[in-house]
Amino acid sequence: MKKVILHVITELNTGGAENILANLVKFSKDSKYSNVVVSLSDEGPIGKRLSSFGFKVHSVGLNKKILSIKNIKIFKLFFIVIKERPSIIQTWLYHADFVGLFLHFFFRKPLMWTILCSQVP
Repeated sequence: MKKVILHVITELNTGGAENILANLVKFSKDSKYSNVVVSLSDEGPIGKRLSSFGFKVHSVGLNKKILSIKNIKIFKLFFIVIKERPSIIQTWLYHADFVGLFLHFFFRKPLMWTILCSQVP
């Protein structure tokens, strides 16, 4: 049974981080890991492309009030983690990095942040 890497990203619209994630997942298809992608917002064009390649893509449907207690959709993310049983959680972009901290502490899974920057001071 393959170990699961759960990639959590803020959104899957066309952008730099989203394309890097798509390429990483696509080109690691035959590795010892299974990749599952979770978008905190909607599926977006990148998510649709990954789904067409046969990867599991989940969308949580959160909006800008991502961490509001009133936003019950955040619990959908917890159910996805329970269902997929990842070995590693890898987050992409700042909002997902922040949410990943909660997942790390709640599920006691290793967490990897992916922080991309085009300028270094």
